[in-house]
Amino acid sequence: MTEAVHLGAMLALAAVWLTAGVLADGLPDAPSARALRQRSGSVLVLATGGLAVLVALALIPAPEWSPATPRTVDPRLLSLLLPLVPAVFAAGFTLRRVARIRTATSAFTSAPGVPLPPALRAGAAHPLLAIPLQATALASAVAGTLATGWLDPAGSGAIGIIVTGLALATVVLAIRHALRHSRLAEGAITVRRASAAALSR
Repeated sequence: MTEAVHLGAMLALAAVWLTAGVLADGLPDAPSARALRQRSGSVLVLATGGLAVLVALALIPAPEWSPATPRTVDPRLLSLLLPLVPAVFAAGFTLRRVARIRTATSAFTSAPGVPLPPALRAGAAHPLLAIPLQATALASAVAGTLATGWLDPAGSGAIGIIVTGLALATVVLAIRHALRHSRLAEGAITVRRASAAALSR
């Protein structure tokens, strides 16, 4: 595989994961159960496609890098390792949760005008649903930058800075999603208690 093909594959990988991360972030904002089902289906397709591209890149033989631009760090290996860890979490946690959300919306698709139930909205905002996708998206974007040569990983501290930056960005995302999930879950509990009180009268 040539450098150009590898670069194109890495940029495509970044685009797929970034799109999946954006869609996952908007799942709790779906106006109806039908919209949530459609969006969650798109997230499943994109995340599965991103995993397939990542596996294909790992199996394809390494490109022959130009000797005119020697590198102390193999950018292909680094560009594959960066999105690998969050992608494993996405495969283990996110896909299952998105599939459960999509299945749960099936009961409401016959009535497209029904608002999205608070419990489903809170479930769509669960941190383990969006964080692995968005962390993989960030790592894939950095990996794509490495593949273009715009970012040189050579040097004793460059890799550490990259990994630390990704870790800090993931922590910020985790705090944001945890706060949103807590707020929506509390709202779902309040609605449930109000409904139970109304039925008991």
